[in-house]
Amino acid sequence: MKKLKFILLSLLICFMVTGTAYAEEEYTIISGGYSKGDATTIGFGTNYVTSVDGLTGDNALYFTFTTPAKKGIFNIYQTQISNEEDLDFYITDTIDDTILSGFFGDWCDGVGENISLSPSTTYYLRIENESRGTYSSNSGNIKFRVSYTYDFGGDTMSSASNISHETTYTAYASGIIDEDWFKFYTDKYTEFLISANNIGDSGNGCENGCSLKIELYNSVEEYLLGEALYVGAVTNSSISLQKNKNYYIRVFHTDAYSCQEDGFSDAYQFNISPVRTPISSTSIKLSSTAYTYNGKAKTPTVTVKYAGKTLTKNVDYKVSYSNNTAAGIGKVTITGMGAYKGTTTKTFTIKLPKVTGLKQKNYSTKQVTLTWNKVNKATGYDIFRKDTKTGSYKYIGSTSSTKYTNKELKSGKTYYYVVRAFLKSNGKRVVSGVNSSSLTTTTRPAAPKLTVSSGSKYAKLNWKKVNGGSGYLVYMSTSKNGKYKLMATIGGKASKIATVGKTSITYKQKSLTKGKTYYFKMRSYKTTPSGNKVYSYGYSPIVSVKIK
Repeated sequence: MKKLKFILLSLLICFMVTGTAYAEEEYTIISGGYSKGDATTIGFGTNYVTSVDGLTGDNALYFTFTTPAKKGIFNIYQTQISNEEDLDFYITDTIDDTILSGFFGDWCDGVGENISLSPSTTYYLRIENESRGTYSSNSGNIKFRVSYTYDFGGDTMSSASNISHETTYTAYASGIIDEDWFKFYTDKYTEFLISANNIGDSGNGCENGCSLKIELYNSVEEYLLGEALYVGAVTNSSISLQKNKNYYIRVFHTDAYSCQEDGFSDAYQFNISPVRTPISSTSIKLSSTAYTYNGKAKTPTVTVKYAGKTLTKNVDYKVSYSNNTAAGIGKVTITGMGAYKGTTTKTFTIKLPKVTGLKQKNYSTKQVTLTWNKVNKATGYDIFRKDTKTGSYKYIGSTSSTKYTNKELKSGKTYYYVVRAFLKSNGKRVVSGVNSSSLTTTTRPAAPKLTVSSGSKYAKLNWKKVNGGSGYLVYMSTSKNGKYKLMATIGGKASKIATVGKTSITYKQKSLTKGKTYYFKMRSYKTTPSGNKVYSYGYSPIVSVKIK
């Protein structure tokens, strides 16, 4: 409890001095040994608090640690908490060679020293009273920590670490004690972009000119960058190199002495990337952009050109297909390889088959009903009509079924129809081709309106021509509900048996019996372009006349 009060008191005093409150860090309480033989083993990255009560000039506290197998940078941090006397500390090896020495400063300032130690080696941290000659006794608590950071990068050109293209590496440089070497192979590329970026520093030594420098060498140690330095913030520069060669990068601090003196350190990132052309910048053509669905996958040939040169598939780019079997929008994905990067896409259409079996279902006076065969995968159908043989088709409607009725037409008229299927795919409308054989249809003509008058042994019939009527049939009976006999077929033009005017026709039924009553009715017909006759739905109203 007494030790905890000391720690809290020291933190409060530190806050009063600096004007800044710090969050309490986790720590482990530990006791040191009094010789190397009974030194206490410590780990990396842990804050340790130890008591220095009774520490005199005649004794010291010992702690030991063994470095990892991989080389690294070690940071030795120490600060007073509640002790009143200054203390010395040393990092030594097993034969007592001093690697690092220093002292515990005032109450608030911890000092972090960066040093390079040998891998897989045992070292000792020794803490002793600075006033050894007075044999004074110390008291209170101190905090210390040994941290390890893996030092990526060889220390010399011959031990340079291998790196790959287009990978960002993070490494750590610490004063004069550390410089990093990296080796990369250009492969088939000749133009490279080197990117370097400081991502952190200790805050010490910059005023003395400490900053990172990157140098580039070939295999015979020839310096290639001339006066170019990569210092500070992100820097990018392109450089021409020979293909299929090894090159080396060296990273170090520019002012080695001041960096060592101030314990200056930097974390940094760098990236070596070949300059590659985006595949989207090339000219890409497909051998075909329109197909008709037949259940088989469509794979249009891809031709890629750049700066007049035709690129090679599976060397400069690769191709994949999707949505390329069913009717709809097929897609080709072209992915850059080698000196080309990125992806781009091209699309093509797989059309539905043409509509077949188009026919007129029945005949009506004012409408035409169409039917056709179902097209597999179709979402719906578009219907087009033209009103004259030499006219143009116009869209009149769509349906999702295989039947369509076109209403409000004129009686006795010929119309021409085509139908195409469509499919909605990926937000786009894919249509089938239209069948060079359109359907010719005809509406039924209306029945004529008949009037009759009597003459000497004849009946005189008169009616107005109906729209589209090609001819007329005259029927007669001797009783209203009796059997009617076809008496005459009259065309729409002048004939020997009828007087055909511009808008009306007159016909005389001769050799009738005086004083006898006769009954008449008529129907019209339309001759289709194929020569068939389409008759009016019904007959004219029955009319009667008594012969004079």
